[in-house]
Amino acid sequence: MPEEKKRRKVTLGKLRSMKRKGEPITWLTCYDYPMAQIMDASGIDMMLVGDSGAMTVLGHATTLPQTLDAQLMLTQAVLRGTKYAFVVGDLAHRISTKTGKPVPPVAQGALQGGKFVGKTIAAEIRALQKSLPTPPREPFAYQDRGLMAIIGRNRAVAQIGKLRIAGYSAFLLWALIHILFLIDFRRKLIVFVEWVTLYFWGARGARLITGPGRLPKIVKPPPDTRSRYSGK
Repeated sequence: MPEEKKRRKVTLGKLRSMKRKGEPITWLTCYDYPMAQIMDASGIDMMLVGDSGAMTVLGHATTLPQTLDAQLMLTQAVLRGTKYAFVVGDLAHRISTKTGKPVPPVAQGALQGGKFVGKTIAAEIRALQKSLPTPPREPFAYQDRGLMAIIGRNRAVAQIGKLRIAGYSAFLLWALIHILFLIDFRRKLIVFVEWVTLYFWGARGARLITGPGRLPKIVKPPPDTRSRYSGK
């Protein structure tokens, strides 16, 4: 068990620093107060309270019946059992207040949801720093920008508003939009080159390490010369 005197609360800043330094980040799923205490005492950096708790804890057949209130109940239970670990609550199935329908399981749902959560957390941090009341949390409203799916080589389907496209033109549109929404130019270029290679050669590239001279050397530890009964 890690010494509590040396441990500090894991924050986003600490996680960012650990990732930058290449340090390992431990992350496990947790749903309740007792297990949160055990994981926290073991030194876990992060805990995920997923909507799979609807099945593993609440006994539902799927995660679809999980409501925001039920997810908050599980997340708050984990928070009460945690002193140091960073806790993340995850609810993939969400009803949009704008449409009254489930948020589609596509990239836009994750992108818009991530931005919404980021803005909400930033607003609460600013209020806390200025000793102001916590601002009310606005409901999440999904902005429908269309649906796309690739269904094979040179074939895709797309629906943007009332416009429906299928076939090769939808395939090109799908590829273009996916590349445009990537994070930076370097990633866009890498994905573009990989996709062009895959399109013309029909197989994904792979890097293989072959031959006895290319295998990593196994370093055996020195023999333990200590007595089994010396207590050292």
